[in-house]
Amino acid sequence: MTAFGLTASCGWAADDSAIGSTSTTRPGTTTTVVASTTTTAPTATTTSATTATSTTTTSAPTAATGCGASVPGELPTSITLADGTVRTFRLTLPTGYDTTTAHPLVFDFHGLGSNGFQQALVSTSEAVGRRSGYIVVVPDGTDGPAGRSWGLLADNADVTFVDELLARLEADLCVDPARIYAMGLSNGGFFASRLACDRSERFAAVASVAGILHTDDCDPERPVPVLHFHGTADQIVPFDGGESSLLDRLDAPPELVELLAELFVPVEGEVADWANENGCESEPEIEAVSAEVERRRFVGCGDGGDIDFYVVAGGGHTWPGSLTTAFISSLGTTTLDVDATRLAFDWFDAHPMPAGGS
Repeated sequence: MTAFGLTASCGWAADDSAIGSTSTTRPGTTTTVVASTTTTAPTATTTSATTATSTTTTSAPTAATGCGASVPGELPTSITLADGTVRTFRLTLPTGYDTTTAHPLVFDFHGLGSNGFQQALVSTSEAVGRRSGYIVVVPDGTDGPAGRSWGLLADNADVTFVDELLARLEADLCVDPARIYAMGLSNGGFFASRLACDRSERFAAVASVAGILHTDDCDPERPVPVLHFHGTADQIVPFDGGESSLLDRLDAPPELVELLAELFVPVEGEVADWANENGCESEPEIEAVSAEVERRRFVGCGDGGDIDFYVVAGGGHTWPGSLTTAFISSLGTTTLDVDATRLAFDWFDAHPMPAGGS
């Protein structure tokens, strides 16, 4: 098991110039608003969370509460939290969004040093969501010395942000409370795992790429279905654990290098911990998906807590199926044999919150 005590764990840290600069518009049939990176006072498009559900109360609503509400001409890009902090995000509605039909919702979290704009380019979750009937929110992490990141301690400030943003989205949009999901890359994948541990009553299932953890304090209320993808040649979050190449980029002191080497444990062990958490059989069924991708499926899991693990032979710190990471050679090889985003949405389709689970 992992005992992460760092606010920002290693993740994808390509700069804006590597994959394009930010924009305020995006083509498509559904309005998509790119999040502002400012932390100053909210603008006219800011949504306040002062009336949101208390951050200490996380039980899911029994019905979609925002159905019937009119959709604003300009979707919000920021929220003022109960403590006065302003946080930013991208929000996309599905094509033909219907205010009387409850829609699934997915959060897509970026890696360390990245942001929502870059993550949207990497995963294309917004485009898939538009076609698949999903509301998609791609938030920005907390600013820090290494750029934006997601906290990994239990019930940290980023979990509170998600709590309050989710409450506001449920109040303003027609969200199906039984179909709320989290996915992410690297540090964002670690954070999706954190939500599976801390908010299993709110998130029906999670998916992660190049970042998964099962901490010693992980105590979900129910078995959470977990889908994970990882490359065996990942140099940033090493498949076999140990020292990360990211430390060279950060010019980390020797004591931090030694600490992180202890924290980065083998990925197979973290997946096995989740399988054990969910009551699955210890040995997975292995299927060759292609010459370079195999799926390890854990069976016998309790209450629908399925675990699927895609291993990419020679894969780097990349998003399977992403043409964006395929063109960033410093991240390693990107397989195009599978599409992690499409498989994640299929996973979500197959795993609504079980009756009584929320």
